[in-house]
Amino acid sequence: MASGTSARAPPSSPAAPCPSRLPDRLWALSGTPAPKHAGELWPLLYAFGAVRCTYEEFVATYCYSSYDGVILGTRASRVAEVRAMLAPIMLRRTRKEVAPEMPEISYELL
Repeated sequence: MASGTSARAPPSSPAAPCPSRLPDRLWALSGTPAPKHAGELWPLLYAFGAVRCTYEEFVATYCYSSYDGVILGTRASRVAEVRAMLAPIMLRRTRKEVAPEMPEISYELL
């Protein structure tokens, strides 16, 4: 090594821009149970291009809130619209479809 030089990693290249077109197939896997309200679906819908609005706009359109801004639920008049947005990007499978060998769920009151 020549005098006056330092051993360091080469400079990194700038980040590549996001592709202008999404790939033909995207997968998002989750073990999360059903969301409490439509507002919890916004990140998924936004990432997959199903919505282009901001979170605040989405919540104002599809959710109802308390006076202090806490989201309480999904507007009943918008449930069908949210389901239509989810249909092309969501595959919902039941436990029986995934693992039929598992026993039925049983409950015991203590």
